[in-house]
Amino acid sequence: MSQGTAIEPNWYEGSDTSEEGFGYHIRHFSYMTDAGPVVGLTASLMFTLDVPSAIAWEFVSDFNSFEGPFGFRFSGAWGRLYDSEEHDLGQQTLRYQTSTGEWSEPARVIRVIPQHLLTLFEPVPEDGRNGGISPGFQTVVLNDHDSRTTVTAVFEHAERLPPGTTEEEALARSIWGPGGFDSTEPTRLWKDEFVPLLRKMVAGRAAELDAGTVKSDA
Repeated sequence: MSQGTAIEPNWYEGSDTSEEGFGYHIRHFSYMTDAGPVVGLTASLMFTLDVPSAIAWEFVSDFNSFEGPFGFRFSGAWGRLYDSEEHDLGQQTLRYQTSTGEWSEPARVIRVIPQHLLTLFEPVPEDGRNGGISPGFQTVVLNDHDSRTTVTAVFEHAERLPPGTTEEEALARSIWGPGGFDSTEPTRLWKDEFVPLLRKMVAGRAAELDAGTVKSDA
């Protein structure tokens, strides 16, 4: 195996689930640094909603709306945590509750474009945890065409293992490596729970708008 770099990591294919209007693809990566090997993954998500982004945004921009009913909690609505009038990098933070019930470290809401874009950066831990690298970066994009919205997202997670660990050893040991990450449950949640609930909620809001019972934010 040739050593990967931060610019050109080694890639390894993970699970890939695709059906009409939905896709969820896992890819693992690794590369070497002087401080040890880095192993991570990207989860590439795509799904469609049969409403304009002006309607979809209310729900997609707040993960509590569609993940909360399944026991996942966030400290706020992602889309409302960016308020820079100068369009500078954001300083507001977002936390989420992990599967163990603990709250994550604060992540920075870097930029929000209402009805179109969400970004989230997990800062490098100051105490050197996670091998002294950022745990991840998340991006969600809403593409609005012909009164329908295609939502695409990339969720990145990574960790650095101790010096002296080979890239092959790191891939076998890392929680984000091909042998350490089980994509079965995340895939099921997005395909069978989160996206169906989102589709139900946006359809309900569209019906209310058609009936004139609520006001659109558009």
